[in-house]
Amino acid sequence: MPPTADKASIVIVGGGLSGTLCALHILAARPDLQVSIVERGERLGPGVAYGACSAGHLLNVPVSRLDINAPVSFEAWLTRHAEFHPELADALVESGGRLEDAFGPRHLFGAYLEEQIQALVASNRLSWKRGEAVSFLDPPKRGVLLADGREITGDAIVLALGNLPPKSPAPAEAGLEDLQGFIADPWASGAFTGIRSDETVLLIGTGLTMVDVVLALRAQGHSGDIIALSRRGLLPGRHAFGGHWPAFMAPMERVSPASLLRIVRREIEQSMREGVPWQRVVDSIRPFVARIWRNWRPVEKRSFLRHLRPRWDVVRHRMAPRIAGRIEALIAEGSLRIISGRFEACRQASREIAIDISRSSGERQTVHARHAINCTGPRSDFGSIGTPLIVDARRRNLIRPDPLGLGIETESCAVISADGAPSSWLFAVGPLTRPAWWEITAAPEINVQVLDLAASLTAAPLAPSSLADRFMDLGAGI
Repeated sequence: MPPTADKASIVIVGGGLSGTLCALHILAARPDLQVSIVERGERLGPGVAYGACSAGHLLNVPVSRLDINAPVSFEAWLTRHAEFHPELADALVESGGRLEDAFGPRHLFGAYLEEQIQALVASNRLSWKRGEAVSFLDPPKRGVLLADGREITGDAIVLALGNLPPKSPAPAEAGLEDLQGFIADPWASGAFTGIRSDETVLLIGTGLTMVDVVLALRAQGHSGDIIALSRRGLLPGRHAFGGHWPAFMAPMERVSPASLLRIVRREIEQSMREGVPWQRVVDSIRPFVARIWRNWRPVEKRSFLRHLRPRWDVVRHRMAPRIAGRIEALIAEGSLRIISGRFEACRQASREIAIDISRSSGERQTVHARHAINCTGPRSDFGSIGTPLIVDARRRNLIRPDPLGLGIETESCAVISADGAPSSWLFAVGPLTRPAWWEITAAPEINVQVLDLAASLTAAPLAPSSLADRFMDLGAGI
């Protein structure tokens, strides 16, 4: 059983969105608990998602979808700070003056999170341990060892690691990481400092990470050609305002991936005939995603990941309208080119990187660029990742990476060990728990998940329903 009221201390590993929400909700329920948060970065709260961004990076969801159950809502915080952030003006023009519907600058949500969590640190209710957790403590101790040798002990440990750096987009034997000009992690500090303004850049991946990198490059004055490559060459869709589509998935939660595709296509065709944006159809599915995923057999999950995931990603994870407009303009002028193809091989060609790809038509093509940037999205293969804390967790059999390479297996946030038993003291939240929920990267889902865990860790009252049930109450619009 998870620790409850008799437990005095909790250690949260990770100080981004997931870890911040953990600290906020645990201490809101039990101000008397001793809570420590381990974060090696210079800031507590924003994490990579809301900290490694510029003013040109916008939220991919409207303001109203970022309510984290804090005493001061994000919308209220923005209202109070609007005069200090003139960049909100464009967002309000786009949303017709409705702040709740606005796609504001992403860094503002990071600043909001930082203010909420730093208030706890300043009041000595939360202890910030600056450092990197590299291993767990030997029993009977519970806690983590930091790289500098400090031991941080606790009755319960919560892994809130967030999104990890991306995996290589090429097979290990291809040697892409060894080529001059390859940038493995676009979110690493100073990742783009060696790129000259006129150099051709290849982006491997065409999702939201690619969009962010294009905006970041242009913001720093890059004017050279940009080529974006992915297997199918699919771009994220754009958000749309207005319209409503009724929920239609409730009677069909046990439906195969192929049948789901047919049903969604039928609903979208109907919505378009009625003048309702297709985005509302996708939004109406969102509350049911966790249940559908949990009802699928392993073979169905594998089929979805192999055949349908790329198309789901582009309709589910969308661009703010004016960001989509900027990307479309760059494509129209020819400075951003999207190509589809399968990675075959790579090599150093003088000072350039040459990547051979095969097209669906059977044609082979070689793409040349001075720099290649990995934009394939966060890594999740916890069975092989070399992060010290995860390596140690595997060595101690504390975790069981899932066979689909999505994260680690959990049961109601309790980490499942290698022998299949849920832990009584080790928990996880956020993206690394994706095997149980699939969609667990956005703030609303993570917030519900963390509220559930906080109630368990603090013996706070909570309605007797499953986490999947509570996901159903999230609503649409993201």
